[in-house]
Amino acid sequence: MYEPLRYHNLTDAQKLQVLQAFHTCEFTPSTLWEKTYFPPFWYLNERSYFIKPRENLACVVYRNGLRRCYPADILAQRFIDRCKRKYDTTVMKELTNRLPGRTLSSIVPLLIDPAVGADIRLLHVVRDPRASINSRIKLKWFPEYDSPYFEQRVQDYCHVIFQNIAVGKALSEAFKHKYKLVFYRDIAARPFDTAKEIFKFAGLEMTEKTLHWITNMTNPDKREEMKESRRPYSLVRDSEANIDKWRCESPPERTRIIEEICQPLIKLLEKISFEQEYILSN
Repeated sequence: MYEPLRYHNLTDAQKLQVLQAFHTCEFTPSTLWEKTYFPPFWYLNERSYFIKPRENLACVVYRNGLRRCYPADILAQRFIDRCKRKYDTTVMKELTNRLPGRTLSSIVPLLIDPAVGADIRLLHVVRDPRASINSRIKLKWFPEYDSPYFEQRVQDYCHVIFQNIAVGKALSEAFKHKYKLVFYRDIAARPFDTAKEIFKFAGLEMTEKTLHWITNMTNPDKREEMKESRRPYSLVRDSEANIDKWRCESPPERTRIIEEICQPLIKLLEKISFEQEYILSN
């Protein structure tokens, strides 16, 4: 499930409802599902969809241009039945800044409340702020360093990451197994070993097919890499070469500002990285 909170103007309560519903396949009757946020659309591989709430219809625009509408309640029930019958695991990817209050603490209840009815694990991926801010600027998600808003945005960005790491570390011993902090650098530098760690953490079996997929995604030939480099959201990358790419792309002044503002976060990441390296070496 890729970024289910994207493109939707939801309240914090609705965001939690969405996350819990997709993890459990339990869609409690609500106006949330009757409007633009309609669950069956999440697995249909068609061009576009729209809702006719007054007529209780959910409509699909197929790739050949044809449109077809279905009774929304029947389509929703089919989706829920299919979800429960076909899948025993849901993997959901979302940006932390879309979570309620932009904090992991908002979703901790989903991890620890037995009434949720699902064994939910939280994989927290963190990247060096100098690298991630560089990527965000390239995608025009973030102002450049000569903007009057840059320093405040950097401050907010790094503070939220620092606080979210603290949330994960503060989990009680009984729930430590439900949270794992992973560095982007480790995913890129040692994709196979990190993938094995992640699958083990999630309680999933890692297949040869998955290993083959990782090889194709992280070690493309030059021709494939050049083609995919034009697509900012492509999964195909020379992962190791991508780790410190920001060093030659980020202007020195921008890097200086980020390092000055984000010093507490950068030091924390270095400390955790050193501790992890020490554990691995022993």
